[in-house]
Amino acid sequence: FTLLLNLDDALICMKFDKFEVPTKETNYWCRGFSFPKDRTYHVTNFHPMIDNQQIVHHMILYATEKYEGDKYFECPSMPKGSTPLFAWAAGMGDFSPPTDVGFKVGKGGVLYAVLQIHYDNPLLMPCLLYTSDAADEEDSVD
Repeated sequence: FTLLLNLDDALICMKFDKFEVPTKETNYWCRGFSFPKDRTYHVTNFHPMIDNQQIVHHMILYATEKYEGDKYFECPSMPKGSTPLFAWAAGMGDFSPPTDVGFKVGKGGVLYAVLQIHYDNPLLMPCLLYTSDAADEEDSVD
């Protein structure tokens, strides 16, 4: 799964890459990200890129108060002190707020985020290695 965020003049890539989906019917997994802090940016488009729509049920991008790290962690509920920024569910496409509207990130805005993905694996398929080659590693956010 890859979520591309269009900023004023930049592109941020949030990836769940090389993630093995556990052999359970329902899984909620998170990964932390930080936004560039050099100046204020505005997110003007959310572009989800789903590699396997059979197992990705929905995802939520949360603004968080602190950096949660870039390791994957199980998260059946939203992180403490977080606020939802964007949500995607199966069947949806891109989301762009109205013209001249954006979500403020970076300096003076949201500094940290957690991307939560709900994997639905009702057939209990083993060893689903979830990879994404949608964007280059150097474009990703840490």
